[in-house]
Amino acid sequence: MNDPERILTPREEEVLSLAAEGHTNKGIALRLGLSVHTVNGHMERILHKLNAPNRTAAVLFYYRRRREP
Repeated sequence: MNDPERILTPREEEVLSLAAEGHTNKGIALRLGLSVHTVNGHMERILHKLNAPNRTAAVLFYYRRRREP
């Protein structure tokens, strides 16, 4: 399987980062000037690419990756 860290697009990384900060999809959309529908699509692709069952698991991946040297 591909390294999940390398398969997220820069925008998906940005969306995941904001989700990790606790922003809702609506909040992410407002912050990035996107529609909620677009953010929902990004989140769906993030979950799929990371093989994460839910948003919490994706955020845990984000924090674990940041802690690695």
